[in-house]
Amino acid sequence: TTTTTRTTASGSETSTTVSRTEASVESNTSDSVTENLRNLNWNEVTDDIESLRKTSMLNDAGDPVNPDTLFQIGSTTKAFTAFGIATLVDEKKVNWETPFQDPFANAQANLVDLLSHRTGLPRHDYMMNIWSSNQVPATIKQFRQAYQYNNNMYNLAGSIAGRLYGSTWDDLVKDRILTPLGMDRTITNLEQSEYMENHARGYELRNDGSKVLVGYKEHCCVEASEGDGSMVSSVNDMAKWLSLILNKGKTPDGKELVSKEQFDMIMTPHSIVQAYGLGWLLCSYKGKMNVCHSGGMPGFLTAIDLFPNDNLGIVVFCNSSSVSPTQLSKYLSDLILFNLKDKERFAKIKVQNVTRTETLAKERYERIEKRDKNGAPTLPLGSYQGSFVNEAYGTLLIDGPDNENRFKFWINGAGERKGDFHGTLKHWENDTFGIFEGSVALEYYKDDECPMELMVEFNKDATEVRIALAGDVDT
Repeated sequence: TTTTTRTTASGSETSTTVSRTEASVESNTSDSVTENLRNLNWNEVTDDIESLRKTSMLNDAGDPVNPDTLFQIGSTTKAFTAFGIATLVDEKKVNWETPFQDPFANAQANLVDLLSHRTGLPRHDYMMNIWSSNQVPATIKQFRQAYQYNNNMYNLAGSIAGRLYGSTWDDLVKDRILTPLGMDRTITNLEQSEYMENHARGYELRNDGSKVLVGYKEHCCVEASEGDGSMVSSVNDMAKWLSLILNKGKTPDGKELVSKEQFDMIMTPHSIVQAYGLGWLLCSYKGKMNVCHSGGMPGFLTAIDLFPNDNLGIVVFCNSSSVSPTQLSKYLSDLILFNLKDKERFAKIKVQNVTRTETLAKERYERIEKRDKNGAPTLPLGSYQGSFVNEAYGTLLIDGPDNENRFKFWINGAGERKGDFHGTLKHWENDTFGIFEGSVALEYYKDDECPMELMVEFNKDATEVRIALAGDVDT
């Protein structure tokens, strides 16, 4: 189900599917935007979005969505982490440029480096499905020389912030943001959503086009994703958050939650290549200043678009990986800012599932065609079972083969949660084995004839195994 809202710095008023405000227009809001809002056919907009929801989304229980329904907000959590740290800078508990003293980190690294993705550390996103700790050994490359989006650095920043606050990251966000804004439905630990009334369930799109209901425990480890993407919120609550940002850190009654100096720090680009502030992407959209961010967790996608000079904020929640909330947000932006109904953009949103399925089918065909069908393994299949250790990722366990020559595999990191990253291996070619079935970390992949692109490669004596878990760097 998709829910959207339009909000201003003065607050918001919502309806079931599309919500907007009738608050007084601020002086920085252009006359054309005000006129567009007054003349916009909201019933038609609602019908458009409803048609998208019916064709692309799913709720087995058939429960209705309203502006208080809870959704996982993914990486839009990052802005809360940066804002919470800004309050600590105001209190002189930390400086943005205080260097870290850590044997695994560059001695020059500071909070700005972590929050603007300029540490040079590759993403290593799979770690969040493996470790239940935010203390992960790593090697930093190209320090401050490149923009490298990194979720783990926000997890680290959240952990540091919690310690500086004398408690936890959760308490910092609650005390400094959620409670002052009255965001009573918002929670900082996504595992708690199971026990909250009126929450959405997430659906992941499998490689064959089918949808899979994501289990409550099937997600990135909460302990390892606090400052990065663990929050759950509603449209009504997020409207309050967007209003705070549009009001430059002030509540509707004028209370300053963060100083102008620190707010400006958040909204200043700090990366050389990408215009990324602290928790926000800073860019231009058709000549308009645009502050935005997207988010994704298994079964959930989120998009936020802010246009500060037009006093406009949009948030789109999807409980399915089959729709682009960013495209939908920009569709609404075009309507409100430019009185432009981009039918082509909306049509692309509706057919993107078909496009994705076609792309995956083509990649599958090519993988099968390129396979060395005569490439036998060097050793008997039983020689490939065992335990393999990597300092950063933990232990890879391979068990088998069974009577159909399949192996079970899983990777265990640190902490109490074990085996969230797991699946089924079969021989593919030479000393390479393919993943034919995977857990939520592997997008529920399932195909009896063709493995996913991620392969498991053994050396000749099966004492070493290579798997490209980092994705954007060498194996």
